[in-house]
Amino acid sequence: MLNPDILRRPTAPAAAGFTLIEILVALAVLSLGLLGLAAMNLTALTNSQASYERSIAVMQANDLVERMWAGLCEVHDEGEFVESEADDIKAAWEDAHEDTLSALGWRSPALDYTDAVSGVAGTVVELQIIWDERTPQPGEAPTMQFTHRFRLPPVDCPSVPEETSS
Repeated sequence: MLNPDILRRPTAPAAAGFTLIEILVALAVLSLGLLGLAAMNLTALTNSQASYERSIAVMQANDLVERMWAGLCEVHDEGEFVESEADDIKAAWEDAHEDTLSALGWRSPALDYTDAVSGVAGTVVELQIIWDERTPQPGEAPTMQFTHRFRLPPVDCPSVPEETSS
């Protein structure tokens, strides 16, 4: 006679494999992680663009400062600061960088001149660059601003003697 235990099919333990519900939960967790990764990547790209725009503003401001220092004798007349001469240097700077400024959506940079603090000679120049950010963060103003202050010391430049024809 046959043993009934032999004819019975062996059963697998209850925790031997994954069920459909476990697989769906794992896929949901994985997809949430991938969505978070995509959002983080988008934020990094946006911040990279903003950083690029700020870097250009810093480089342009430094270029104007260097032009002001190079024309230090032009902006001083007998030791006195002459705003119109500084404005001329700024206008030449704007002409030289017109393509860059318009491509970035910059407004005309503003210069403000004040006397240096008590005990320090010279003129403090405040350069303010304002532009429209290409990729503003949600909830933030799309207008960005960079302000750079520098001091131009007073100088007495020797006058250049005029050449006489002989």
